Amino acid sequence: MRYFIIETLGDDQDSKLAFIDSPPEDLGLYDYCMARGEPIGDRYPAEARIYLKPKSPGIKMSSLIGNTQSYLIVNTEMKNVILEYCPRCKIETLSFSLYNHKNRVHSDDYWIINPIGYVDCVNRSASDIKYLSSDPTKVVAVRKFVLEPKRLESAPHLFRVREDREKYIISEHLAKAFQERNFSNIFLIEIDQKEAG
Repeated sequence: MRYFIIETLGDDQDSKLAFIDSPPEDLGLYDYCMARGEPIGDRYPAEARIYLKPKSPGIKMSSLIGNTQSYLIVNTEMKNVILEYCPRCKIETLSFSLYNHKNRVHSDDYWIINPIGYVDCVNRSASDIKYLSSDPTKVVAVRKFVLEPKRLESAPHLFRVREDREKYIISEHLAKAFQERNFSNIFLIEIDQKEAG
């Protein structure tokens, strides 16, 4: 099976598209949780708000909203497809109101998708990963990672990897479901695979 990274920036060259460059208000120090696959639970605001900023003037809505926070932000229809394909996965779906540049509600139809945890499936010897010199278990940067097919046999259709938890990996089945429904602002990068050894 093929696997892809789903690009959370979306089409950052289309200035007409809505683009988010801040986390929901009132999250404080917990705004990293949704980017790293850590549960946020009841620390997430009951009436979360995200404001579009003047430096990103676009207001056109798409299936995925590009953002600088490494969040997977999708509309309700796309969220429902993800949940349909991942019924046994632990995923937080966090709603918010999107406010436009005039501080008025622009949409209530979007969700931050937070797959909790990660799948240990990276072929480290075939990947280009830089580790901290004082601690070879700590990742400093990932230039390219390669997946190990045997370790993907029970992988869900949406997951993260330990070495780069701000990336979202989807299976070709989920990618095809997105394509069949003509979801917009979706950019996929195929990931190489190689058996260890």
